[in-house]
Amino acid sequence: MAYGPRNPAAAHVAPVAVIRRRYPPEAMVRVQLVEHGPPAREALREAVRAAKGMDPLAPVTVAVPSTYAGLALRRALATPDGLVNVRFLALSRLAELLGAPTLAAQGRRPLTRPLRAEAVRAVLADAGPPLGSVAGHPATERALDASFLELRRAGDDALEQLAGAGDPAASVARLYPEFRSRTAGFYDDEDLAFAAAAGLAGDAPALREIGHVVLHLPTRLSPGEAELVRALGAAGRLRALLGLTGDPAADAHVDELAADLAGEGTPERGAPRHRDRQRARP
Repeated sequence: MAYGPRNPAAAHVAPVAVIRRRYPPEAMVRVQLVEHGPPAREALREAVRAAKGMDPLAPVTVAVPSTYAGLALRRALATPDGLVNVRFLALSRLAELLGAPTLAAQGRRPLTRPLRAEAVRAVLADAGPPLGSVAGHPATERALDASFLELRRAGDDALEQLAGAGDPAASVARLYPEFRSRTAGFYDDEDLAFAAAAGLAGDAPALREIGHVVLHLPTRLSPGEAELVRALGAAGRLRALLGLTGDPAADAHVDELAADLAGEGTPERGAPRHRDRQRARP
């Protein structure tokens, strides 16, 4: 089998606890709350300009929600003067650049989709009811794999809540430690994010390449991604732009994320007032 050997005690393995580093309050992330649409794009333009300072060739990385968002933003921010040495990357790709060398040095390999699928099938093969009765159906494998991905991004609290629910949710929570045990020799996106955060204290070559980072309109952050963002903020390398819709109920989770990232700081509100100048451009 390509995945790790079955651990007989896997069903009793507790979720790995994540130890969150303590950062000084003055080193927390600079957070700016902006409206979606043109105000957010203008805030990003100003953030890139501020990150470059007096050096137009200074590297800047914009961490975007998706590859498609990055392509759209690149076109939107392009000016007659050009957009030089600015990269648009998903946060997971940024974590890979910073964290993969460390994990590779430990002898770990990426947890690819085929390896995940193999591990999910092996876990289902040993599952009891109710999932065991439908273990051979492809839809069951896909649904369980998607649930494991969500659990990995949600953190340990979500697993505990799921375990206290009724079946089939409780069965998913029961099988998850077995899946983690079988794939322990490989690394996923969360491992990359935590490794990237830990490696920021060193002088990794990738740090010089990414330069200053602007986190643009994240919808939510996993525990690993949040740790990476805080580490970048503590290193003075990150500014976060969080998007508001204007609906208090819809924006509640954004306000929570802003308060969490800002620490003892106060999130800024609103985009810089350069709209008139922007409209005046040909």
